[in-house]
Amino acid sequence: MAIKSMIVRQIVLFSVVSVFVFTGAVFAQGVVPGQGTVVPNIGDDFEDESWSYTYNFPKSSSNIDEQVRRPNAFSSNRRILESDYRGTPDVVKRVATPEGGLAGSKGALMMQTRIAGIPGRISMEMQQDDLVINPRGVPGNALWLAKYPSFVVRVYVPPFDEFEDRTGSTFGVRADCHTLVDDKKAFGFGLFKRKSSKKMEPYWPGFFIQFNSKTDGRNKEDSAHILIRCDQNGREVAGPKITGPGWWTFGMSFTPDGMVHYYAHEGISDLTAADHLYSSYPYGYKCEGFHSCFFNITTFDDGKTWSTPWVIDDPTFYYASGPAQMATGRRSNTVR
Repeated sequence: MAIKSMIVRQIVLFSVVSVFVFTGAVFAQGVVPGQGTVVPNIGDDFEDESWSYTYNFPKSSSNIDEQVRRPNAFSSNRRILESDYRGTPDVVKRVATPEGGLAGSKGALMMQTRIAGIPGRISMEMQQDDLVINPRGVPGNALWLAKYPSFVVRVYVPPFDEFEDRTGSTFGVRADCHTLVDDKKAFGFGLFKRKSSKKMEPYWPGFFIQFNSKTDGRNKEDSAHILIRCDQNGREVAGPKITGPGWWTFGMSFTPDGMVHYYAHEGISDLTAADHLYSSYPYGYKCEGFHSCFFNITTFDDGKTWSTPWVIDDPTFYYASGPAQMATGRRSNTVR
């Protein structure tokens, strides 16, 4: 009995250690985005030929002047929205899927902007507009971190001669997250007075595509590369180079320990563990909630210069559900 008891204890100990090591590895690299099952009622495939977009100008600019100008712009199926924080791009339309896109895809979404920033005011600075994937079809407007959520989107990179001729960030694929921080304002009275509590703090990790123009005096030829936002100190992290036009696949996943995980590769094939680029607690924040993803489009705000035209397809959200789905490079549901 003593020997049997010792063997049982060793098996239990081995199992506990194995689970701990495996879970640690999962958190370190995250779930491969696109694994598991599709989250319904969020995302879009742009296959409906009647898809349209209502602008409702003037656009919001609360990131600059705290002005939210409602009603927001929205798509006909309510899957795409203007941000309250930054305004809608000036052009948002369904287009034929560029060559080399997902098999069976006939429609994709193009966005471009000319007048970003505060409506009616030219800043002569770089400004941004946003396009948000509407999370209102998800209970609580947030995806459950306990289910290891992720999203995947395909992005078409145009030829370099179609880029806005400016060195700097031109496009972003970002996640809408929140953390909890101390709210030091006192509240209550007498013995019940408290000096601090917690409040939600939004933050937006993700990817930027940086263009390096050959006309800026520093670059011999046009090029582009991916920047990852960000490390725990808020610094951008250099990612892969982009050598020419074509499709890229971007994905992010979120684990219950609050880490954010970044994946990308050239082409349209499903992401695998080999596409893991980085994992972090961006800005030192622990992710307490993941709501959706959105797209930044930037331009020099001179009232006449058009941004780079960007095309996306199939922004899709997933629940991996648990460790059985972790970091295998396989997924059970494939879109198209």
